[in-house]
Amino acid sequence: MNKGLKILVVEDDANIALALTVLLRRAFSPVVVTCVSDGQQATVSLCESDYELIISDWNMPFMTGLELLSFVRTSPKIKQLPFLMLTARTDVGNYSEFSNAGITVCIGKPFDADEFVGKVKQLLGR
Repeated sequence: MNKGLKILVVEDDANIALALTVLLRRAFSPVVVTCVSDGQQATVSLCESDYELIISDWNMPFMTGLELLSFVRTSPKIKQLPFLMLTARTDVGNYSEFSNAGITVCIGKPFDADEFVGKVKQLLGR
């Protein structure tokens, strides 16, 4: 039995996490969306379960999205996972910093729902 696509959402704003979950559930079926509110919780989830995609905010307490990305890219088991970064920051320098760190895609907030789903489909090869 197919248990579905597994996506980890790392977002400290509960409203945005809910919106992302709704968008993902509408676009993909079956899908299991795990939401955590910071990078430290994400590292635990990544050690306990397998995911096909990580969607992470950049600005979070305890561990930033960039620090989480660094953890992922230096972990042999998960270093190849697609990583979609969400950020409200508008300074262009961050995007090159993300790219150099191994980010797959970066989307600015607020984001267009269709663009978001399209990027996720692209990352998942669908």
